[in-house]
Amino acid sequence: MTAKRGEIRIRARRRSGQWCAAILLRYADGDGPTAIQKALGLSRPTIYKCIDKALAAGVEAGLEDRYHRPKEPVITQESKAWS
Repeated sequence: MTAKRGEIRIRARRRSGQWCAAILLRYADGDGPTAIQKALGLSRPTIYKCIDKALAAGVEAGLEDRYHRPKEPVITQESKAWS
């Protein structure tokens, strides 16, 4: 087991709801998307999204949840006056 895989296992234990760690572990072991789908019961788009994110930005970024807000919040002058 490599150091990276050990780190992924530790993170997977800390975040029990994190499916991406399980996907990446199986992908690193050589399983394809179909095998991962059958083993974990996840959709193919979820599997591909996780793998693509990890390949593009690295394993650490692949395990992190991204901020999903479509645009930055706008704080008006009126709102600032209240604080």
